[in-house]
Amino acid sequence: MRKAPQSLFSLARANKGTSAIEFGFMGLILAALIVGVIDFGVGLWEDMQVANAAEAGAAFASVKGWNATAADIESVVTTTTGLSTITASPAPWIMSCGCPNANSTAITEVACGTTCTDNSEAGHYWVVSAEDSYSMFLPYPGIANPMTLNATSYARLYP
Repeated sequence: MRKAPQSLFSLARANKGTSAIEFGFMGLILAALIVGVIDFGVGLWEDMQVANAAEAGAAFASVKGWNATAADIESVVTTTTGLSTITASPAPWIMSCGCPNANSTAITEVACGTTCTDNSEAGHYWVVSAEDSYSMFLPYPGIANPMTLNATSYARLYP
């Protein structure tokens, strides 16, 4: 039979089981970090899928040109990825005339016949957008849950 500690002082000096207690605390912190990294990774993957869907719709519009319809492009956007909730929102539309902006990241609508900064003539563009909603595994302070992921791509139409 074990003998009970003589005093509180001898109990305070006992160190059996401290590593198990420390692991319990650190294990919770490590698990929370791992879940956060996985959550961030899945969200980033879904964001890339939304961008890929918009680019696929723009590529389809570029190949079909003036013969493409908004319904056809929307179908490409919604079926390109494995995401079941992705939408073409807003619906694809033809910009009457536009020029690439200085950073070539978007198209700025301008009057037809305008000369763009790259000395090209303003052209007609299909504007293709994709949107999806991502719900995180855990709520994080300062981050909206669910968050809306969206992307826009452009396809120039030639006469």
